[in-house]
Amino acid sequence: MSPCSTPRPARAPTTERMSGSPRAADKTGANGEHTSNDIAMLWPTGKPPIIVAAYITQCTGPESKRAAMLAKIGELVRESLG
Repeated sequence: MSPCSTPRPARAPTTERMSGSPRAADKTGANGEHTSNDIAMLWPTGKPPIIVAAYITQCTGPESKRAAMLAKIGELVRESLG
């Protein structure tokens, strides 16, 4: 994210299910074979900002498998925020 970027509604797998978090900035990546990652900065309402980073590697199978894992991580983060 460049210094001049404006945080946007989250769309990455880790943050896509973040209801109640009006602002998020994220960057995803993948090598197309066995590695996917996501890093996000979240500004939950009424709470301090947090950084979430997930790196999944040596995970064979389709990209959708790793995307589902990142989505689950996002779900766990959301639950931890209450």
